[in-house]
Amino acid sequence: MKKFFVGIVLSILIFESLGYANAQTTPQPTLQVSRQRIEQRELAKLEKKVSIYVPSYVKYYYIDLGNLTFIYKPLDKKEIKKLSPNERKIYKKIARIQKYILRRDFDRAFNEQRNFLPTYVQYFKILEAKQDYRNAAMIMEKIISLNNTDMTLDGNILNYKLGLLYYMNEEYDKALKKLTPYADRYVDSDSYNYIMSYIHYNLGNYSSGIYYAKKVLNSKEYNEWGKELLYFSYLQLGNKLEARKYALELCKIKPSAPNFVRLAELTDNTQEKLTYLYKARRAAIEQRDISYLIMADGDISKIEQNKINLAMKKTSGYVEKPDWQQIENEISSMDTTINVSNRQYEFFKSTNNCISKYSGNNLTKCFESVNRKQEKLTQDLKIAYQREYEQRVRDMEYRRQQALVEEQNYNNMMYLNRLQSIQNQPRRTHCYNIGNHVYCDSY
Repeated sequence: MKKFFVGIVLSILIFESLGYANAQTTPQPTLQVSRQRIEQRELAKLEKKVSIYVPSYVKYYYIDLGNLTFIYKPLDKKEIKKLSPNERKIYKKIARIQKYILRRDFDRAFNEQRNFLPTYVQYFKILEAKQDYRNAAMIMEKIISLNNTDMTLDGNILNYKLGLLYYMNEEYDKALKKLTPYADRYVDSDSYNYIMSYIHYNLGNYSSGIYYAKKVLNSKEYNEWGKELLYFSYLQLGNKLEARKYALELCKIKPSAPNFVRLAELTDNTQEKLTYLYKARRAAIEQRDISYLIMADGDISKIEQNKINLAMKKTSGYVEKPDWQQIENEISSMDTTINVSNRQYEFFKSTNNCISKYSGNNLTKCFESVNRKQEKLTQDLKIAYQREYEQRVRDMEYRRQQALVEEQNYNNMMYLNRLQSIQNQPRRTHCYNIGNHVYCDSY
């Protein structure tokens, strides 16, 4: 399901742009509340400590409903003078809050005025930009609670956005409850249908997941992800026929190692399975997908080795069974994954050539030839590995010696500098009398 996560991250970005198409997407000034109405409310609410009556803040902001943004609209000196005393107190409080927000000092912003919706919205936007969806969801819950009183923002947009946040946080039960009411509104939204299919899949509602996933099959953005969800959903329901159908379609869209491995897992025909595994191996090498290369090689080895085991019954006389697992255990620590994979490919190519052409004594000789070749390749690899190891040891010793020389040179330089410093110090002479003689010392 790694692929799905990419779909999640991309889909939410596309989804928001599609889902809110009917909302206002450019900042629009809100309706101005009359000064007299504000004063009447404020006189009833204000005590010694100024408290902002919630609807009064709208005149100081442009509110972009579609993008859920409060844009502070500071007043000039002339506009401030026109405010009533109570309005001025409110405005100054809002100005202080915005100053704290500008500094990202949200502790002081929240302490300045509790339950102030613009502060929570601006804090939410920062969390959303940082992709801190868990904390963003908690703040959005608070915004919805405050907006139930304020009625400043569109409640549908808020609840919808909260549903997306739950989805991003993998809280699928909560996401389903928040997003289901919008099924009729977004019935033709590919992003909505994909998200709903993904949520239902993760809740184990595979039939509902299939219902929504089929709605995005004509979408350029979600076609591949929708088919991937259909593949996994039918697989979980045990419907391998339908799962294989979408696995084939995924291979046409993207001939990748994961898609070929899926097809290999859905067939009971050994030769067909092997064909898809070799395709997966080739794609994994081209795309440098080491994990799927190891996976494909492991499954290939089991099938091909079983062919060798069965062919050993057709040999005459004694021959050591060509055993790839034994060879791999011996060389895997000495070579790269891709080189080991290429050697496995050549090994089974040789054994298959023996099996298809010979039987009896000729098959015995052919297997003996394969074994001799593999022994030589392994021996050559060991020699090369030993030489490389010895060269690494020499290089390390050389670097160690160089470091010692540099350290000694540095110590010599420091000693000479100290000696020079002592020699350059001014000498002093001290004379003193002892009996009839005068003695002088220099230091």
